[in-house]
Amino acid sequence: MNGFLSGRALLVETREGRQLWPTGEASKIIKVGFDIEDRGEDIAVKGLAMAFAYCTVRYLYDCPEDEFKIFEDRSGIQWQKWEK
Repeated sequence: MNGFLSGRALLVETREGRQLWPTGEASKIIKVGFDIEDRGEDIAVKGLAMAFAYCTVRYLYDCPEDEFKIFEDRSGIQWQKWEK
């Protein structure tokens, strides 16, 4: 099977309801996916959720793209050229 998940993420300071991240945007679009998963639906859904969480959290740090890329990322930074 294959899978794809797209969502919007933002970080909010809950006491005052102030948006901390991303600055200048309503939210950050995060896209993840995979082409082949043969271990069942539960594993596929967990994999998408973990990849989405990872791709969201990594944007909170000042980290070069080549150090935080994962194969499941489909957020538009030339993911087609990545190898597992």
